Formats: sequence, structure tokens, C-alpha cells
Amino acid sequence: MFTKSLRSFSKFLLFVWLVIIFSFMSRPASGYIIHEPGWDGSGRHSASLSYYFGPLTLDLPDTTIKSTLSGALDVWGQIVDITFSEVYSPNLPSSIDFLFGTGDHGDPYPFPGNLLAHSYFPSPPNPEPLAGDVHFNDAFLWEVGDGLGGLAFDLEYVAIHEIGHSLGLDHSNVPDSVMWPVVSSDTVFSGLFQDDIDGILSLYASAYASAPIPEPSTMLLIGSGLFGLAAFRRKLKN
Repeated sequence: MFTKSLRSFSKFLLFVWLVIIFSFMSRPASGYIIHEPGWDGSGRHSASLSYYFGPLTLDLPDTTIKSTLSGALDVWGQIVDITFSEVYSPNLPSSIDFLFGTGDHGDPYPFPGNLLAHSYFPSPPNPEPLAGDVHFNDAFLWEVGDGLGGLAFDLEYVAIHEIGHSLGLDHSNVPDSVMWPVVSSDTVFSGLFQDDIDGILSLYASAYASAPIPEPSTMLLIGSGLFGLAAFRRKLKN
């Protein structure tokens, strides 16, 4: 009886290993690339940043631009434990300065004709006060949404992408993710892709203090393990 039970348990262990192997094989490869460290230093911690509005575009009302950019910050702030506070002086440390410009706009990288925007990774490697700053090319027409079709670009979408760089994310190789390096004039923001979320959570502490929820494959493994252990115990009793 005991020998038969051991055989059954060995089969169960084989099943468990197959579940583990399949769960790893079935996971999609991560597409995000991080540019360590983030503003919190090494490890996943919280961070506090300020932000400043420099010269703005005439394409939109100032209030619309500011609310869109602060809302873009909040998109990332809802996922990770980063607080953003507006300041009224430029070139501060640990601050994201937003500005619109064309061509040579005051930093070492003048805008070429085909670049919508650029931003700077955290310090290090980028030196202060440029670290984290986001610059938009005002040679393009800007809007919020897609009301103008192919004539303009969605400021919200581009801002969220560039802020991702400001926080330490590089480009992703997953199409449809916000950190994908290509955007069209009809692209609008509809939410972060899972790869974007995984990427930023690899740099900073989660905004949620609750315990992590096991992924489905882990819950399946736990459930299978409990079921198998109960069956093994029943056979030992018989």
C-alpha cells in the first residue's frame, strides 16, 4: 500500500514540475528596458520629484497644457510610489522641467525635423539640472486627443512616453506599449500596457501597500499541491 502511494506521489511531483516548466515557457518575454538607477537610487523605493513649466506652445491654452502634463505625471504616480510637486523655479535638482522649443532650444541636442520630443534619464547618468527634463518640439502641431487627425500629435500620449524616460525607462520592444519608440499622429493614450507597468515597477516601489497577488500559474501550482498532498494523505490512511 505504501509503495503504491509513493508511486502516485512521484507522478504528482512530475505533474508539478511540468506545471512549473509550462508556466515559465508560456510567459511572454519582457520587452521593457530600464536605465538604472532611478531617482530612488538602487533598489525599488519611493521617490519625490518636483516639476516646472517652462515656455509652452501656443497650440493649446496654458491651462490645458499644464493639466495634461501634470495628469501624465499622475499616470505613472498611480502605479509607483512617486510624489510630484509643482515648483516655480527652473533648473532645480530632482526636478522635471517641461518646455517647448524648436531647433536649438538651449540644451546640447537641437531638435532635428523628425523628432517629436526628447527627455533625459535620471541622475546619474545625466547631470543636473538637465536630468529628468522633457522637451517638446514646437515645430509640430500639438493637441489633446485626435480631433485634428493627422495634422497634430496627442500631447498626453507623448508626455507619458517621455516621462517614462525621465523616470528611468528606456524604449520597449513590445508594440502597443507606451514606451514603444514609434508614434503616429492618430495615436491617443488609452492606458499603460502591462509591459510599461512591469518596467516601472522594476525601478520603484508600488503605489499600493497591499500584499502582492500570486499570478495564475502560481495559484494553480498551490492548488495542485494542496490537492495532491490531500490525496497522498488519504492513500496513506487506507
